Order: sequence, then C-alpha cells, then structure tokens
Amino acid sequence: MSRCDGDMTKRTTITLGGDLRVGRVGYGAMRLTGPHLLGDYPDRDGGIALLRQAVEAGVTLIDTADLYGPHSSELLIRDALHPYPEDLVIATKGGMVRGGRELSTIDAIGNPNYLRQCAYMSARRLSVDRIGLYYLHSARAKDASFEDQVATLAELRKEGLIGHIGLSNVNPGQLRAALRITEIAAVTAHFNAAARQNAALLEAAAGAGAVFCPWQPVSLIQPGIQTDTSGPQAIRGILEPIAARHRATIPQVALAWLRPLARDPAHPGDHQHHAPAGEPRRPGPRADCRRTQGNQRPGPRKHASPVRSAGLWTGPSGGQARMTLRATAHARQRSRGHTTRHRSAGQRSLATTPTPSRHRTRNRRRTMRTDVSFNSAGIQIAGHLYFPDDSHAGQRPAIVVGHPGSGVKEQASGLYARLLAESGFVTLAFDAAYQGESGGIPRGLEDPAHRIEDIKAAVSFLTTRPEADSGRIGALGICASGGYALNATASDHRIKAIATVSAVDIARQFRNGADGTQDPAVFQHMLDAAAAARTAETRGEGPQSFQLFPDTAEHARARGGQHAGVPRVFRTADPLGSSPERTRSGGWKE
Repeated sequence: MSRCDGDMTKRTTITLGGDLRVGRVGYGAMRLTGPHLLGDYPDRDGGIALLRQAVEAGVTLIDTADLYGPHSSELLIRDALHPYPEDLVIATKGGMVRGGRELSTIDAIGNPNYLRQCAYMSARRLSVDRIGLYYLHSARAKDASFEDQVATLAELRKEGLIGHIGLSNVNPGQLRAALRITEIAAVTAHFNAAARQNAALLEAAAGAGAVFCPWQPVSLIQPGIQTDTSGPQAIRGILEPIAARHRATIPQVALAWLRPLARDPAHPGDHQHHAPAGEPRRPGPRADCRRTQGNQRPGPRKHASPVRSAGLWTGPSGGQARMTLRATAHARQRSRGHTTRHRSAGQRSLATTPTPSRHRTRNRRRTMRTDVSFNSAGIQIAGHLYFPDDSHAGQRPAIVVGHPGSGVKEQASGLYARLLAESGFVTLAFDAAYQGESGGIPRGLEDPAHRIEDIKAAVSFLTTRPEADSGRIGALGICASGGYALNATASDHRIKAIATVSAVDIARQFRNGADGTQDPAVFQHMLDAAAAARTAETRGEGPQSFQLFPDTAEHARARGGQHAGVPRVFRTADPLGSSPERTRSGGWKE
C-alpha cells in the first residue's frame, strides 16, 4: 500500500457500533496462514512486513478469527503490531473448531463456556484487554440455541471483554432475533457482483444500523475454491471490457459495483461519503501512486493477500477501485458519451453519462455527481445528486427531478438534472420506490401515492445537503411525474417552484385514456383485473402485473393504432443482471 492509499484510508471512514470510527479500507488476515487456512504463514517475515505496511498506509481495521490457523493469524498480528496504534481496531471471531486438515472437519460450537473461552483466548493471543469487534463466527451450532449464543456475547460485552458484537453468516431472521437481545455493530456474509443471495441480509443490516461486510467481494467464484479474482469466463466477458475501458482490473470493477449499495449507519443518506467500499480514484497508470513509466501497468504487490475493508472483502488487486460503475450492462451498451468529473467531500471519481444532443455553451459549468440514498416511507431510494463544480459558490437553489412512468434516473430525469446543474442548480434525480435501484417489493410497482411521497422525501433530503438552499427548492416532473409533482407541491410548502415536461395526470389517463375518448368500460375492466389480482396474491399466486410496452414491432402493430416504433427497453441478458432498465410491466395498485 502506498502513501496515497493511506491518505484515502484516513479520510474515508465508517462508523461501527455508533462510536468506532475506522477507515473503510481495512485488512483481512484470513490468508496469513498456511495452505487451506491451516498452520503458520510460510513467509513469517513477509507477513509481518505486510501487516506493518498496511498500518503505515492508514489501515485502522484488521479482521481475523481464531479459526484461521487455528490461532496463527491472531498470533502473527500480535507479533507484527503490538503495541497497537491507538486508532487500530482488531476484529476477530469465535465459535468454530477444526478437527483435521480437511475443511469438512470445521464445525460450530455454541456452548456458552466454550464461547467465553474463545473470546478470552483471542484476547490473550492478541495481547489486548478488550477486543474492539467480536463476531459469532457461525449460527449453525447445534448444542445451543442461536439466542443463547448471542446472549453470551452480550454478557461478555457487558463485562468489558469485547467492545462491539458482530454476526457472521446469518440470515435476516437471525439478525432480527439477535437485535431483540443486544446491539449488533456489523454483519458479514458472502456477497459480490456474481453472488447476491445475501441481498436481503444487506438490506436488513442497513435497516438495523449495522455495517454490512461482504466477504469475497472480488473473488467471483464459489467459497472454498482457490481464490480467482477474474472469475469464470461468463463474468470475465462482462467485466474485462469495462476494466479495459477504465484501465482498471477486474477486482477494481467488482469492488466499484458494490459502491452504490454501501451505507454508513452514522450517515445513511450518503453512500459516497462513508460507504463500506474502496474510494474510486481517477483512472490512470499512476492512480495507485506506485512508480510506473508511460502506460506501464503496475505489477502485483509482493506478499499479496486478501484485503478486508470496514465493510467488504477484496483480493490482491494491487490498488483500490478507480471508477464509479452504475450498472455493468448499461455501461457496456453505451459506447459513446462524455466523461464528467464528480467530486464529493474530498473524493474523486469518473462516470460516463450520455452526451447531450447539443453542444455546451460557454456559460455552462462543469458538474459533479454523487450517488446518494434517502428514506421514503420506509423504502430506501437510490438517487444521483448533481451540482456545479464550484465549491466556493455557497448554497444554490435546488430542484427535485422526477422520472417518467417506467423510467429510471439514468434516463430523461438524469439528463435534465445534469443540464440544470450545468446552469447552476443543485439537482436530484432518483428511482421511484419499487423501481430501478431503489428498494421495495413487488418490483415494478407504480404506486401514485408513494410516487408523491418520494418527491416529498427527496425535498427532505435536499434540506440536509450543505450545497442546497433549503429555502429555494423546486420540483420538475417529467410525464407521469409531472402530475405527481403538482400534487406534492400543493401539499408541501417547502417546494417553492414547479415545472413540468409533457405532464400527465395518470389517474385521468387511466380513467379516460390518453386522448380522453376511452370507453368507460375499459377502466371498469382494469378495476376488475386489479381486484382479481389482489385475490390471487392473497391465495399465494404472487404479485400480478400488466404489460406496459409491447415486446416486438409485430406485437405493437397487432394492438392497433399507429406505432412509429417500439420503445427501446434495456434487457438484462448478462449474469450480473444489473442494468438500469425501464419497467416493462406494472404492478396492480388501484
């Protein structure tokens, strides 16, 4: 790790347990063992040098476990770093045993006395009186209930042996059960661009105020297989072109993919400032501050070993993520565009955005963009905040920009938001609840009441931003959002100005049709279908939906009328499955 890595680690932090402020980029010591996590690390001097280099570079969180070795990882950390710097937090885990060389001999024990012994012995091996963060390594022990195991850790925390409690490899229900017993500071589980089975746990952790720590975020293969940061061919086929375009590595791209999902419990509204992910930096041959010449790529670091941040695992990628990746498939489809620099709270990143149809005029400003999130009636909303690249201009008037029905923030609303930011406004484009990258189930639901609430929630979020003048906030609604924005403005006096583009009163359109001549029987049929859908869902058939757009030109012509062409819809055909696509069908919400 280099000096610039250290600077980045120190200035991008995350909060554990409400009071532990640690660098987002940490070090995971699982691989500082022998082969198959058994025995001592073969290059002891190299391991010690690597740990010291990490701390010198600014790492303030090191993660290990008594199972690693067993014990040898903890002992190596002590030999390398004790006495520890005041700001260094050691996280370790307990509750598992190993009976032989094979990984199949690993098992979990939940006996309260055994758990207490694990914690005391880890503290002794690490030579600390108090362990900063202590995880229950597994919830699968059969000799004690999960609740009893958590209660044991709660007792150890009360006694002062451990500072904060973490859970490893649990499910959302177990997290909720643990929270009824004690506070949980962190949750760790397998999660990356190709393995998203723990997405529900990520959401549950965010809702509980716990830091979510994905392990194996850049080794895009199944756990237990030798680390491969390139992943299978299907993954490489998607990530390699993106990495090449940004002069990055596949691990850096995989790491950047996690960034929009990252949240700091102390700052839940801003992913970019404190999210558990490596800070994006400007791509280039010297981005990681190691000596290079010309376009030569830096080689791998000696003693490369998986790195764990305060919030994620990363492999020996030779540097941190260097670009902000909104969605892999969407980025891959856009071969033309202009690069806009985004800077936020000392951070710097690059993202490609669609090129506007007209050239910029001289009075337009360079803009910055940061990925943000905010709460709307219990649902987490994903947004893009745009503002002029002029940090000395003071507070500016702000505009909430709502997207059309079936749209997403990367399309029309994002284009308007960016162009308005070039004209001097702070702007916020976001995905509606249940749509795009925002939360909410069922997916694709167009809920008029919640769409109005989303606009009000966006206004609330802008009032917290130092760039925005909370007394000068307006709303711009496009298509269906035009009707929603008018409704929100009528009841929220914080919105001082309103504008629409091709505004649609969605309720009137459903009742009377787009041209006002729709047969009333059509609307009655819709109400009957909505009622039937509710009944079907109650009986366990799942959420029902109706199609918004035809699949093909032939399908469009078969529906009658004049069709200039079928709307282009981004289809997700890649295994990552994360392109920002328009909603193809709508959920029933009468």
